[in-house]
Amino acid sequence: MTLCTKFVELNKKQHDRKNFGCGVGQLDDFLQTKASNHREQKISKTMVLPATKPAASTNLHPIQAFYTTTQTTIERKTLSAAVAKALPNYPIPVFIIPCLAVDKKLQGQGIGKAALILALEEFYHASTNGISGIGVVIDPIDKKADAIYRKFGFETLTANRLFLGMGTVEELFNS
Repeated sequence: MTLCTKFVELNKKQHDRKNFGCGVGQLDDFLQTKASNHREQKISKTMVLPATKPAASTNLHPIQAFYTTTQTTIERKTLSAAVAKALPNYPIPVFIIPCLAVDKKLQGQGIGKAALILALEEFYHASTNGISGIGVVIDPIDKKADAIYRKFGFETLTANRLFLGMGTVEELFNS
């Protein structure tokens, strides 16, 4: 099976959501049952890395990896004192990657890192085009994912949430 060279927006008429399996039930379920509805409701956007050719049995392109992007808010008190003191006392806008997964057959090949970089790049472009967000949050699904995100500079925000400031994201794409 040959992979496409770029992520594209999920299209349920072209992409095989049902046969994706990353090994984490809630991520598989999100892609299979919720991602398309969330896009239609303007809740989030899901990007997929499809195979170049459709499967003969379904005539749909198998999905090899996906990530989802949207916005949320965090409370000022969850940030470090140095950062928080310059912020208002109402919920602070941030970008979030609620889901990021690679099919089990392709894990360990750097596809997840590529998906993360693309999501961060999407947020970088949004922020340079007037969309407000002071950083990016992500909720690691396990310790392995946590370690990967920390290599990119994500730091603990709360017990199960990591944070990366937009200044760091800007450095990634301006260097």
